[in-house]
Amino acid sequence: MTKITAHAGCEGTPKGTRENIETALRCGADAVEVDLRLLNGEVYLSHDALREEALETYLTLRQALELIGPSGAEINCDIKEAVALPAAFRILKNMGMERRAFFTGETGAAAKDPGLRCFRNVECPLLSGCEETLAEEEVRRLIAGYRSQRDPSLAGFNIEYGLLTAETMALFSAQGVPLSCWLVNDGLAIRQLLEAGVDYLTTDCVRSAAALRARKMEAAGLPRP
Repeated sequence: MTKITAHAGCEGTPKGTRENIETALRCGADAVEVDLRLLNGEVYLSHDALREEALETYLTLRQALELIGPSGAEINCDIKEAVALPAAFRILKNMGMERRAFFTGETGAAAKDPGLRCFRNVECPLLSGCEETLAEEEVRRLIAGYRSQRDPSLAGFNIEYGLLTAETMALFSAQGVPLSCWLVNDGLAIRQLLEAGVDYLTTDCVRSAAALRARKMEAAGLPRP
């Protein structure tokens, strides 16, 4: 079953806020994305660079985990600067929530830890010869890297869904490579990715994505999540 990740700022809420997290959970998110940065040993939620003169306005990761904890939802830690990852992982472990977390973004060399679960970002500018979608050759290269198990923390790939075609999604699926796809707000695209069975679907439209998934499961005679 595809899990729905609430994008930071989902449903029109301010990013990285209590309202954002509570709305994501209320709308049925299976995972909540938090954008993380580090300053003076503390991990804060922020997509953009932190303003030191206004640190009291940011949620800390600890505060966010206290909100998410009782729900049982997963936490998509989107690392905005690689130095934040080790500190974030320590906090997760101290709060007993590391197994509910997965990492995207600037994971860098710090990600090589078997206790981490990282979905490595795949972005078109980083891929040779990529123009609009991933070529089959590039997909096969990514699959080979995943299957080589050289990086014990590599759990799959975090991919902008427009880079994928039905054929390349099927290729990833056939080889058992997990995908986290973003940012999926169009209803037709949400249906297509649910049908393809990607592992995670990141969206601003959590409520409608959850409703589409529920209808799909009902039509298939499956119990609702």
